[in-house]
Amino acid sequence: MNLELVRRPLGGPTLVREYESGEDGALRFFAGNPRSPDAFRRKAAEVDGRFDRTARESAAALVSSPTDAAEERMGRFVSDDGVLVTTGQQPGLFGGPLYSIYKGLTAVRLADALETLLDRPVAPLFWIASDDHDWEEANHTWVVDLENELRRIALPDEPPVPGEPPLHRISLE
Repeated sequence: MNLELVRRPLGGPTLVREYESGEDGALRFFAGNPRSPDAFRRKAAEVDGRFDRTARESAAALVSSPTDAAEERMGRFVSDDGVLVTTGQQPGLFGGPLYSIYKGLTAVRLADALETLLDRPVAPLFWIASDDHDWEEANHTWVVDLENELRRIALPDEPPVPGEPPLHRISLE
C-alpha cells in the first residue's frame, strides 16, 4: 500500500461549517462566539459570579503543576481572581493521538491570549482521563514506516495488570 496525502477543504455537517464561519444561526447553539472578545469577557464574569477565592484554592489544590512557571501561574490564578482554560484527553500509547498534544498546546496559547485580553491571570489546565479502562483503545498507535506503509504498533492485547484497572495504574516498565 502506498499512502498518499490528499488535501481537501474541511467538510462536515452544515452546523459545523456555519459555526466555523461564525454564522449567527449556528452560534445560537453555543455559549458564545469564539471569535468575539466580548464572549470571553462575559464568560469570565460568569465564572467570577460562581467561583470565589476559596473555590479557586480548592481547584488549584487538585492540580499538579509540572514546572515552576506552571506553579506560579496557578498561584496567580488563585491570588488574582484568575480563570482557567481547560481541555483534556484519555491516555494512549505515546501520549495518545497527535491532537492530544495539539489540544494541550492550544490551551496554553489561548490562555496566553486571554490573559492579555482579560488583563487577569488565565491558567491552562490539561487533564488526563486516567480512570479510563479502555486498554484495547489505548494500547496501540499507527505509524508510517520507511516503505510508506501504515503499521500498527501495539502493547500486548491484555493489560499487564490482571482485571481491568484504570489506565493510570498500568506501568509500561
